Amino acid sequence: MIPLPEDVQSVIDRILPGEQENYQSCLSARVRTKIRISPVKMDPGKTLASLLEEGIETTPVSLAANVYDYLPETAYPGRSLAHHLGYFYLQDLSSMLPPLVLDPKPGEKILDLAAAPGSKTTQMAQMMQNRGTLVANDIDRNRLSNLSYNLDRMGIYNTVVTQIEGEQVGKRFPEYFDKVLLDAPCSALGVLANRQEVLNWWSLKKVSRFAFIQEKLLVSAIKAVKPGGMIVYSTCTLTPEENELAIASILEKYPVELVPVPEFEGITLRKGFSGPGIPERVSQFTRRIYPFDNQNQLQGFYIACLRKTGSVLKYDTPGTPFPAVNVLLKNEQDILRRLRDYFGLNSDSTNGIKLISRKDVWMVPEDFDIRWAGLSIRTGMRFAREMYDDAFKITTDSLQYFGKEITENRLDLPDSTASDQFQSGSNISWPQEIRGQKAVFWKGFCIGSGLGMGSVLKSQIPRSKRMLNEAEY
Repeated sequence: MIPLPEDVQSVIDRILPGEQENYQSCLSARVRTKIRISPVKMDPGKTLASLLEEGIETTPVSLAANVYDYLPETAYPGRSLAHHLGYFYLQDLSSMLPPLVLDPKPGEKILDLAAAPGSKTTQMAQMMQNRGTLVANDIDRNRLSNLSYNLDRMGIYNTVVTQIEGEQVGKRFPEYFDKVLLDAPCSALGVLANRQEVLNWWSLKKVSRFAFIQEKLLVSAIKAVKPGGMIVYSTCTLTPEENELAIASILEKYPVELVPVPEFEGITLRKGFSGPGIPERVSQFTRRIYPFDNQNQLQGFYIACLRKTGSVLKYDTPGTPFPAVNVLLKNEQDILRRLRDYFGLNSDSTNGIKLISRKDVWMVPEDFDIRWAGLSIRTGMRFAREMYDDAFKITTDSLQYFGKEITENRLDLPDSTASDQFQSGSNISWPQEIRGQKAVFWKGFCIGSGLGMGSVLKSQIPRSKRMLNEAEY
């Protein structure tokens, strides 16, 4: 049993009297992630068949559609072709719950206030069917790179990535969003089984610091959401100061009310902690997750759901926070037509898609609020790289997104050696004369863009999108 520092032990003794051993026994075994399959780029059945071909068997999990456990336990689904191409995301079950509680819908305006690295963002975009406007905000530049990578990999194009101080978002975009997810930075006592390095920096002083930040972020979320809108607050820690007491403080100061967190089949949720300073309704309506209640299949989590009951605007009409930018493309329909003609797509394949210009050409849904293009680091998905004389080159991300519909100018690689070479960025010999951009396939999946140069197929997969050999992991 892993020994705990005195401060950590004091918290566990306080919130789990008589169950300390249950908690500590869970720390010796990692909580396994699950497979959350996305239908955005590939039919889920084909994804499952691809995993089985690689020796990975899957079993449905009752939590939600397209969530699976896998065997053998020694398997590495993250090394599979399907994972590399963004057909699924590896995610802890606890992490999937806050988006399910928030329940974002197609066409809504959603804010993910502390989004990186993007597990919940990609899940919400999937639930929104790549429609509407999803703002994924974080302040850490390195974490934003991981977020953008995951959005690209998963074929997400209804999302903008912003780098704004979380406490300022509500002031800058008052009562703009339909719903807000705040998965707040925290002291991480719920995830020690997978992140035991937390014990190296954990302290009660850090807890107080996190609680201060969390309340500021909650206030920002409340200001940002419309009256009647929903806020889901979650942490992966167990301290009441960062959970129930934070919610209790907000209830006293702002026009919000608690909404009961729903039950989920196959998952044991406990009522919130009850103690000094915590109103009964907070304990009654919020939920805690403990690994030892769930056969160590979930990490520790806390979830609260709030509804905004009134406006917090100081003025009747807020000023516009968006800078004036012109990102519209006059030749948008011509570009989409050329895409369809060149790659043999059907006439409906680009319905609901809008193209905008930000140096390159980017793809967003038609109901997307394009005003965000002037504030974001990344807007939608990069569709094409503009070249010269109105020419453009379709990106690997776009070809992977449209891949299952491509019938023209496609090349199927002959064997695994050619696939490995192409996916690692190397050029390969081709037996026939080939010219121009090609969509390159392996095992029926579009793996990226290639350029025919006579008897050579040049890989145009960006370095960040290349697949590593097993020895490089």
